[in-house]
Amino acid sequence: MPLVTLLRVNAVLFAVFGTAFLFQPVEVAHLLTGTFPQTASALTDMRATYGGMMIGFAVFLGWSGFSPQAERAAGVAALSVLIGLAIGRAVGIVVDGSFNVTIIALLLAELLFGALLAAALARPPAPESLNS
Repeated sequence: MPLVTLLRVNAVLFAVFGTAFLFQPVEVAHLLTGTFPQTASALTDMRATYGGMMIGFAVFLGWSGFSPQAERAAGVAALSVLIGLAIGRAVGIVVDGSFNVTIIALLLAELLFGALLAAALARPPAPESLNS
């Protein structure tokens, strides 16, 4: 799959998750974790971290999908984020015992998109990207 396609798909996925957390943090937290944030500060932090940061990253990935000069750097950034998420989930499964369908599905998605990004990044850049 071409790198630009992966960047655009990841931009959409990060934007969807980010928007959900920005506007419905209680519902999304419960859906993903089975529990609810306990304080107003926890809600605000969820909106910022899982909402705002994901939306900001989605904008970056979306923009880079239209900028040949930024494609590879954005691919490395997306791969880094997905690897970080997967490591965090794997540690959580082992240390916290959070082995459930949602956590496993998210881990598998992160690993799949990470592998696709790694494969796309392993290919040499397109000739038009070299001249830009």
